[in-house]
Amino acid sequence: MGEQALDLRSGLAVLRRQRQLIGGVALLGAVLGGLVPVTHPPTYSSTTEVLLPATRTGSTDDTTSASATQIRVAMSETVLGPAGRAAAPSLSWEQLSHRVKVSAPSEQTLAFTVSAPTASAAQGLARAIATSELDYIARASADDTDNRVLSLLDRISQNIQILQHDVAVAPSHGTPQMGVLSSELASLSGQLQSLTAGAQPVDGVATVIQPASTATRPTTVRAYGFPIVTGLLAGFVLAAATALLFARRDRRLRSRDRLAAAVGRPVVASFAGRGARSPGGWHQLLSHYEPAPVDAWALRQLLREVPVQPDGRRQLTFLSPEGDGRGVAAGALFAAHAAGIGIATELVVGDISGNWALASVLRHADGRELHPLLRVSRDRPTADASLTVVVTATTQRTADLEGPAVVAVTSGTATVDKLARTAVIGEDAGVSIIGVVVVDPDSDDRTSGRLFGRGGDATQSVDVPTRMPGLSSTGTEEELAR
Repeated sequence: MGEQALDLRSGLAVLRRQRQLIGGVALLGAVLGGLVPVTHPPTYSSTTEVLLPATRTGSTDDTTSASATQIRVAMSETVLGPAGRAAAPSLSWEQLSHRVKVSAPSEQTLAFTVSAPTASAAQGLARAIATSELDYIARASADDTDNRVLSLLDRISQNIQILQHDVAVAPSHGTPQMGVLSSELASLSGQLQSLTAGAQPVDGVATVIQPASTATRPTTVRAYGFPIVTGLLAGFVLAAATALLFARRDRRLRSRDRLAAAVGRPVVASFAGRGARSPGGWHQLLSHYEPAPVDAWALRQLLREVPVQPDGRRQLTFLSPEGDGRGVAAGALFAAHAAGIGIATELVVGDISGNWALASVLRHADGRELHPLLRVSRDRPTADASLTVVVTATTQRTADLEGPAVVAVTSGTATVDKLARTAVIGEDAGVSIIGVVVVDPDSDDRTSGRLFGRGGDATQSVDVPTRMPGLSSTGTEEELAR
């Protein structure tokens, strides 16, 4: 199984569990977004509009095509080049094209929006571009008229040459022929006048209907707020998606129900683990261990789960997956708590190489007492104690064990395969697993760790003694009240 299926509930649990990381990435995105207006300050913008001369167009498609053509021409070097050279300082066509946006509010109107670092520069560029557009339209109109006239004169010249040829070959006294030729010459002259008058491609001239407007720039809230909010959302989405992706590929178990299902036994206790970085710290912790009230109650409930032997003594083995240092320490904390509430306890140390600091202090304490009621020994019980706690990590070298045992695992550290291997090795060593102890349970875990059969009832229960040596019923009530 390479991936876990995530439903809405488990997905929200992943987001809550990674809320600090997600919040940090979102905050980083907001900071990066806030740097955008700092490195690229908001610019001023000014708008001007030019009314184009009326053209003789046909269909609506022709009008749309003409507007698109006018926009392309307005963004070309022909219009923007002279405007950029007229600016102070001068700008190239490429530089100015990145500062100008051209739109066509109507089929005969072009709107130029210009951006610049200062208000005066924006207004100056807008005026220069409008002037350049008017000059271009005037030149284009004049050039078009000249081209039409030249074409007309060329045709008339050809016709005159033909008439001259006809006159040359006509009889000298062909008066009717001469009259026809004179009539044709008069007709050509009339065509010249009419075509010249109709050669204008446009009606009227281009004008500026809106001078360069007063330059403005976005408000501070808009200039900084938008990129900050955008960066915040982008960081949140990126971090959340990454967390969900890794959670989907993460096979480690966190909820009590899944941990119980992996071992096939219910969760009998869950409490916050404690630890130290040095042997001296562990010696101090085990000698004066005082768990929080909630953890103390969980440890007392676990103590009640330990079956009583015929001689009145109890023994419980803590099996932990290899490499789970906090899981290994759970047995030592349990023994320290039992001694702290007045129960003579012996802590038997097996292979706990996964927690070198704890292994070091327990190795040096072999045969001695860490607490007036807590004695440490290695491998085998030696003292006549009311409670014997065996602590070991499951490896292929696990020694022979006996009696009841619990699998102590830190939430989010073991997979199904690892827990199943721990249970198999433990039973092969001779213990009977009665439950699971969860160390550092997930704060978002709302499951109980019970196993349910087909009928919905809990699985077989464990015989719970009503009294324990060194712990009276009234003492339990006092602790619970506290």
